Amino acid sequence: MKGQIVKHSLWVAAAGMLALGCASGRVAEDVAPAGPAIVQPGDGYVMYYVDGSGIRVRDTGRGVDSALVAGATDVHAEPSPDRRRVAMSYRRGNMTNIIVVDGVTGRVSRVHGGPEGAEYTFAWSAAGNVLGIGYRGTETGGILVSDGNGNLRDVGCTASNRFVVWRGNGEAVVSDDRNIYTISTNDCSTLATFPMQGKSDITYSPNGSRVAFRRAGSLFVAEYDGANVQQIAAPRSSAAHLRWSPDSRRLAFDVQSQQFADVTHIAIYDFATGQATFDAEERALGMPTDARACWSPDGTSIAHERAYQRTDGSGQAYVQRQKIVRPVPGSDENVLLEELVRGTPAEDRWLCRWIDDRHLALQSNGGPRIYNVETRTAYELPRAGRLLYARVVN
Repeated sequence: MKGQIVKHSLWVAAAGMLALGCASGRVAEDVAPAGPAIVQPGDGYVMYYVDGSGIRVRDTGRGVDSALVAGATDVHAEPSPDRRRVAMSYRRGNMTNIIVVDGVTGRVSRVHGGPEGAEYTFAWSAAGNVLGIGYRGTETGGILVSDGNGNLRDVGCTASNRFVVWRGNGEAVVSDDRNIYTISTNDCSTLATFPMQGKSDITYSPNGSRVAFRRAGSLFVAEYDGANVQQIAAPRSSAAHLRWSPDSRRLAFDVQSQQFADVTHIAIYDFATGQATFDAEERALGMPTDARACWSPDGTSIAHERAYQRTDGSGQAYVQRQKIVRPVPGSDENVLLEELVRGTPAEDRWLCRWIDDRHLALQSNGGPRIYNVETRTAYELPRAGRLLYARVVN
């Protein structure tokens, strides 16, 4: 049956994409540039991943796997919306760095470096030409902007040190330990303040127009500055894993089943209709637990986890796990991956990164894989690897 959590009338948002951009400049001395992508028949990939040796690049067309940054640890990556570039932060020796890699040419540009222990957050502008950086060092920090020519500018924030999202027109959402601010990136002048006290799971839409958060167990949405607050899920729903659609018009999240303990469904709230709906249909294998939605770049599909609790002949529990891809709206399902899992899955088990609208990176028992969702053909990465970024070359 189809369930419904809540029904409200809400506004419709303008379409927007997650901010992005690129930084250019000289290749950092500790980075070896990757070779050019070579086209091969069928699905070919240029992949950047991290393992125990550091950041590596693999070109399946050339059959080459080489070091990009040896000894890099604590690596985080954020691709641009067009998937042509990716920003990476990492620790190496007594330094923390940000680089931007051009996925087409392999060119690497060093953007910023700080002492060991420094923390970075970053987001691309929607136009793809600016990278916003939140820098939190051991003694200093602030908000930085890197333009497409490799120039780095300190916005002038004295307290804020985390970059949340771009809003366009020179506005950005940033934060400190107490509040979230909408600022002008010209001079860090405050345009709006959103207090974090009493709230959790605060998540901004990709275009920075809305914010979702939990308060006293309920799930709320509001405008970016906290105005027009609307409750969209009650405490009993235990809403979790909030994920905005790329156009900022819908919000996916997990909700607790009203009939079964330890079962969750994926709800999708649509701002155009003011409704949150979920699928609570029992399958041939029983009532599934669905969780952790992951939107495709064009916002027409989601991938999500599905699990069935099982017990073997000796009474030991295990999970029959699937990775599902389905259209939104729609009910047709594509099962990409199915396997048995014992014990508590590691956090990287939930890896879900769309490479483009037809290719999806997942974590399996055998390590990370890239799937063509139409043919279900999988490419397996090294078992110990963690995928950072990939580009399809055909």
